Amino acid sequence: MILKACKSKNYTFYYIQKSFRSDNGKVTTKNVEKLGTYEDLIDRFGDKDPISAAKAYAKELTEKDKESKKKINISLDPALLISKENQRTYNGGYLFLQKIYYELGLDYICGKIEKKHRNSYNLNEILSMLLYTRLLYPGSKLSSLEDAAKFLEQPESRIHQVYRALSVLAEESDNIQADVYRRSLKLGRRDTGVVYYDLTNYFFDWEQEGGLVQYGHSKEGRPLPIVQMGLFMDRDGFPLAMCIEPWNTAETTTLKPMEEKLRDKFGLSKIVVCTDGDLSSYENRKRDDRIKAHFLTCFLALLIYKYLERKVNRGGRHFSTDEIVSTLRDMNFLHIEGEGYIPTYTRTDLTNNLHGSAGFRTDTQIVPKKTMRTIISQTKKRTPDKDE
Repeated sequence: MILKACKSKNYTFYYIQKSFRSDNGKVTTKNVEKLGTYEDLIDRFGDKDPISAAKAYAKELTEKDKESKKKINISLDPALLISKENQRTYNGGYLFLQKIYYELGLDYICGKIEKKHRNSYNLNEILSMLLYTRLLYPGSKLSSLEDAAKFLEQPESRIHQVYRALSVLAEESDNIQADVYRRSLKLGRRDTGVVYYDLTNYFFDWEQEGGLVQYGHSKEGRPLPIVQMGLFMDRDGFPLAMCIEPWNTAETTTLKPMEEKLRDKFGLSKIVVCTDGDLSSYENRKRDDRIKAHFLTCFLALLIYKYLERKVNRGGRHFSTDEIVSTLRDMNFLHIEGEGYIPTYTRTDLTNNLHGSAGFRTDTQIVPKKTMRTIISQTKKRTPDKDE
């Protein structure tokens, strides 16, 4: 495949062009992908020699095309035992979440935070792991680390590093929410003309109180340690901003600070807030950090899921949350040493839509190891901002 420039009266458009031999034996060409104008190349590949970058992309597509046509023969011995304690299956469903994580620039946001705090751990790995496992295998932070070992990419972080990262995420929570909102605008317009706000409480199955956690009656009427979460959603149901407050904070006092946050950090001042009538009136450190960070990861996981749901349900089809999450959880692969990965999941209309929305396929009879590396790399690509 090559990069082809086609000139019109006012513009030059760039295409990825492929040559092939037709049934009558003649060699012809066809455009397999439109890259757009030179300005589009800059937006996609950066302003440092975008032509060379586009040619490299065409070469990459050529290699992928050759790789996809190679036949793989596997030799198995029915008398040979499999290796002991050797992991053989991996989950690849998280790759669809990972693509959106990077499209939202959360890796760049983590990089900024790491420079500020000079962490001795990989904040991007920890946050992404917490978000993917929150959606696929919800559980404790320790279980998240264990469950992340099911992924094609194995985590290197340790549990003490995860707990340290929670304190940083809690401290930077408001900045992360504002940054990810601004970056989400690159994925499409956010309908913030009308926003919805509500406050609800969450109880804990322990007896201690202090800091954010205070005893009170939950909405189920049970006397338990409780915190409150206030959440803004845009008109399409995408999470916009959140706050965590002690149970004994009056509900009516939470809305105004949240509106000020939307104005000061998000740049949103012309909004109509829909909420309960009562809410529209304006009248221990380690345990708090972990609580705030937990709700932040839930918030970000929901945002990623909503974008995935929107992509998958384009075209009039509607797949439920349970269908989407369970399908991602079941998208497992059998690793064939030295060759690649065999999908063990069932191909369905939903998996077709997932692949179509992400721009890659893992549902071939076998995914060669080189192809899988390319797919993983593809899920981590994003268009850089001008300030990067």
